[in-house]
Amino acid sequence: MTMHTTIRIAILAAIPLVLTACFNIIHHIDVAKDGTVQVRWRMSVSSALAEMGEMQQADPEAESFEDSMAEAKAKIEESLKGLAKTLKVSDFTNEQHQGIAVAL
Repeated sequence: MTMHTTIRIAILAAIPLVLTACFNIIHHIDVAKDGTVQVRWRMSVSSALAEMGEMQQADPEAESFEDSMAEAKAKIEESLKGLAKTLKVSDFTNEQHQGIAVAL
């Protein structure tokens, strides 16, 4: 096995390790005693991944992570409008994750 092949195999083996837990979707459903249901979704990416994408953005005219999140938030609000009595869509950022939270 040549050095080139060994490096290629090492890179391919490392990809799943690097991308593990990069994107999370959490579903939380609460059913109250009166039969009402509250549904919450939380979609997030690791803060390190979002920051790395911003730093490596080669095209200055390309859409930023924040722009992508704002567009996703608007699409979610538009898609779910009128389907629930209450709809709350918000952004969140903490030390580990950045994303969108949806509560119905």
